[in-house]
Amino acid sequence: GCLIFLLRYTRKVLLFSDLHLHNWTYGATQERGWNSRLLVQKKFLDDIREVVARENVDHVFFLGDLFHEHGILRADVIEIAYNGFKNIAQSALGTCVALVGNHDFLTRNGGIHSLSFMEGTGWKIAFPEFTFDNFHFLSFIPDKKLFYDILNMSSGKDFMFFHQGVLGVPMASGF
Repeated sequence: GCLIFLLRYTRKVLLFSDLHLHNWTYGATQERGWNSRLLVQKKFLDDIREVVARENVDHVFFLGDLFHEHGILRADVIEIAYNGFKNIAQSALGTCVALVGNHDFLTRNGGIHSLSFMEGTGWKIAFPEFTFDNFHFLSFIPDKKLFYDILNMSSGKDFMFFHQGVLGVPMASGF
């Protein structure tokens, strides 16, 4: 889902996350050569762009897990992501920031991630962190000590966003 809220700076911000784009065939049909499940996800990105344009949204923040699969990304999935995020950035009045989520990394140890292509779409990538204005962003950090060290150094910001699991809660993916 997404959330729009008005900041005290009189800027509109739209947040969304965990798209887990994929083209799984289970329960899908082919529509004009495209996977119907992927087309539903494309429609969601189109809807986000429409809201950003209609509401004159200043900043758009994607909070991680753009893709579901690690490592191998199919061209149709990347095309939907590239065009969708490019269109959203073109509709936003200000900065667009994407966090790298745990599903966006090649391995569970972090490092190589799948969001580099987004820099060509007008998005800033928060990897491992990014700050602008009074916003601070932290990507998924597998090293919990490092995560807390960075989090503690980030105090003083009005808004902090991160993509991190809750300590002690296992994730089914192992990430």
